[in-house]
Amino acid sequence: MLVRDNIYGSFNVTESVLVDLTNSKAIQRLKCIAEAPRFQNNDTMISSNRYQHSIGVMLLLRKYEAAPKN
Repeated sequence: MLVRDNIYGSFNVTESVLVDLTNSKAIQRLKCIAEAPRFQNNDTMISSNRYQHSIGVMLLLRKYEAAPKN
């Protein structure tokens, strides 16, 4: 599954658990929950929803190869 984010770019998610979770009804419902608008680069107002935020967090963790410590 190709996931695109305006900040973190595009990532190919192949882990079935992440694909299933991202496509679940619970996560898809987050698209309907808006976040407060904020400024980007001090002049551009952006708005997003909880789904976009959650996907962004997943991609950020992936970018920095975050993994649980044993």
